[in-house]
Amino acid sequence: MIWTNKGHELDAIGARFKNVDQIFLYGAGQFGAIAVEKLSFLSCTISFIDRSSDKQKNGFMGKTVISPCDFIYNRDKYSNCIVVITMLDMWSIKKRLLCSGFVDGIDLFDFQWFSRFYLPIFALYRENTLYNDRLGSMITTICTLSCRYCSAGIPGKKNAHRDYNDIILEIDSIFTTYDYIDVYYLYGGEAIGHPGFRDIIAYTLGKYSDRFRVLAVLTNGFFCSGIASSLDLLKEPKVYLEWSDYTDVLDEKKVQRICDNIDLLRSEGVAVINIKYDHWIDMGEGDLLEFDENELIERFDNCSRCVNVRDKGIPVCSKAYDLSEQVLRKTMDKDYLPLRSDGDDMYRHVMLEIYYGYTEKGYPEMCRYCKGHFGINDSRVTPGEQN
Repeated sequence: MIWTNKGHELDAIGARFKNVDQIFLYGAGQFGAIAVEKLSFLSCTISFIDRSSDKQKNGFMGKTVISPCDFIYNRDKYSNCIVVITMLDMWSIKKRLLCSGFVDGIDLFDFQWFSRFYLPIFALYRENTLYNDRLGSMITTICTLSCRYCSAGIPGKKNAHRDYNDIILEIDSIFTTYDYIDVYYLYGGEAIGHPGFRDIIAYTLGKYSDRFRVLAVLTNGFFCSGIASSLDLLKEPKVYLEWSDYTDVLDEKKVQRICDNIDLLRSEGVAVINIKYDHWIDMGEGDLLEFDENELIERFDNCSRCVNVRDKGIPVCSKAYDLSEQVLRKTMDKDYLPLRSDGDDMYRHVMLEIYYGYTEKGYPEMCRYCKGHFGINDSRVTPGEQN
């Protein structure tokens, strides 16, 4: 999307939330509990709507619970609210609310859409909180595997651990720019292999634990036993490991070590989430592609971008930023915003807009040399396949 009113592109959406004083989560169950945790950084009142008389009496997750009838028939008491449905079977609930005057996308939302699309806008326009749902720092380009198609875009040579002090400065810059991050993650390469891994975890938890909901560490599971020194920190409630499971394509020796490592972590009480990909995408970057301006804009709008910190800033697409110096022999200055901690309101709005994919031209220049990712590219390859 092309910037046409930089710093104000999302004003119309944000205006819907400026007078909201309460969020009602419809459904005091498993997904309602997840919603409360995800929205806990907000200052506005959060309550539940649920049919359970027991929950109406005793509350849920420390929040007030009212009945659907009370909510519907006393609507005037809740005039400045929005409703977020947290139940999977929402047809009958949504139908009743729509017939009662609620408007989809204005004051009625399902949780997935609200949390993924609307929440960053709600946070900035209603609470002046610059929020990001998932943001990461690459702490090393050294990896213990040698994947033919690396999803992290790590080159096959000149790999190195980033300097510990540079990493700490980057973490400080991130959390002086962003007020809250839902999932802040560390990755590589193999992040656990960084010699300062334990100190990086300890620093982040010690200084910024109130600024993120979860600290995630991405791992392929193939690391040495030196992880033992970090087990106490990895067991912290706010920490979990995302294990990218490639055991289907690795040799027996590697699989055995990975399984031993994961078993050790779980036996010690470390939260490990198993991520198994059906496929990766071969972006085939490097060759000039024949697309006109409108095609490039449309392709970029439909491409699943990865946005992570690079060089103390936020590129509109971190993959494109990584490749720009290799392919274009230049950086993407117009598609990159340095992290800033001066609290400038306009700049914070521009940073939010780059998260949604606004750029000067509607696409980064690197799109001319990249076949794209999920959404526009069907060139599937086997995850974790080794060279």
